[in-house]
Amino acid sequence: MSWANALIKDYFDFLNKKTVVFKDEKTEWVIIQTPFVGLFNDVIEIYAQKKGDRIILSDDGKTFENLNLISQKLNSAGELKNLAEKLLLNYGIQQKGGELVIEATSQNFAEKIHNLISSIIGLNKMFL
Repeated sequence: MSWANALIKDYFDFLNKKTVVFKDEKTEWVIIQTPFVGLFNDVIEIYAQKKGDRIILSDDGKTFENLNLISQKLNSAGELKNLAEKLLLNYGIQQKGGELVIEATSQNFAEKIHNLISSIIGLNKMFL
């Protein structure tokens, strides 16, 4: 193992220690609190629900809610909306009623949650 591999392992260990999972007692959703920083210097949370072999991942509409709070309306036409749609398309993210959503399986969960987190960070940075 090279020095870089050891540092990557340390990074993965950091992510694992700083990621917290809560079960929502009222629903069948779990909340995955990541160490990634959100728009208001908070943490990015991902919501997950298992339905059979599928896992639904969502931002629970928080990304667009936060952008609306800083007056960045993504629903209006224009260049920013087009860029946002391209970004979501690149990551395979769907927009459903203001939520960012992607479907995963056990086999591709890591890639899909990475894509959702990356799209949230990308959208936040695009509008700052």
